[in-house]
Amino acid sequence: IKAQGKTIVNDSVESYLKTLMVSGAGPSEFLEIAPQRTAFAMALGFESFQDFFINFEKNIQQDVTDYNSYRQSLLQVEQYLDIDLEENFVNWIGEEVAVLELQSYGQGLDNETAIIFKASNIGKARADLDHIEKMVRKNTPVKFKSVSYKGYTINYLSMKGLFKVLLGKFFSRYDKPYYTILNNFVIFSGHPQTLESMIDDYLDKNTLIRSEEFRQFREAFEDYGSVFIYVNTPVLFNSMKKLADAGTRVSMDANRDCITGFRHIGFQLIAEDGGFRTLLGETFVGPPG
Repeated sequence: IKAQGKTIVNDSVESYLKTLMVSGAGPSEFLEIAPQRTAFAMALGFESFQDFFINFEKNIQQDVTDYNSYRQSLLQVEQYLDIDLEENFVNWIGEEVAVLELQSYGQGLDNETAIIFKASNIGKARADLDHIEKMVRKNTPVKFKSVSYKGYTINYLSMKGLFKVLLGKFFSRYDKPYYTILNNFVIFSGHPQTLESMIDDYLDKNTLIRSEEFRQFREAFEDYGSVFIYVNTPVLFNSMKKLADAGTRVSMDANRDCITGFRHIGFQLIAEDGGFRTLLGETFVGPPG
């Protein structure tokens, strides 16, 4: 099923969508490293993260209180660690940022989360992250020895409030200090085990882009966009149950085949003519027999 429409953004209202609308579009190349056990993904795309960051700052200036709070948070991070966030972080981020929620790789019931930054210059990203890590070690009591896992290094970067400053309030919940690098992507997560499991999936070629079923689904969408949201219903099913009351959970179990039959669901916004071209698509796979 595929639907297409138009989303209009009110220019008089401060909004995150307005920032994305004037920041162009980017690819969804994070699919190269996103595991097939991804339950939910949201990717933001732009011509460059530097442009997005400038537009983001301009947008929040419309609310003096919010802007003052934002500037205070930014300066606190910079002064505490003696770094320049724009030079040491913003300038190496490329055309996309993605948030993933993953089915637990082990026996745990809780989903795992990760934030992915595509680097426009992976060499600069490595050098700047090394510098920030040195400043963290110098200015904080945090101690963590980098570890090697199957040829990839997992590092620790404790910078509370970093993602809120870079990306806005929605990302304030993601204070993820551990990170690793896969190809041109820097991945942050709250648990090093999540990074190890993503490395395993990448090396075993168990990524979304390696799935023929997913590639067919992805063809319903544009290669470049401002927002791309993906839901893998069978994987997300148990998480959805946790949000429901007892009666609804019973009903969900009784209708599990029908609900999870909506195998892949996607939503995309493409900046166009002062608004967004909007795409919604889903793939339904009925129960056996």
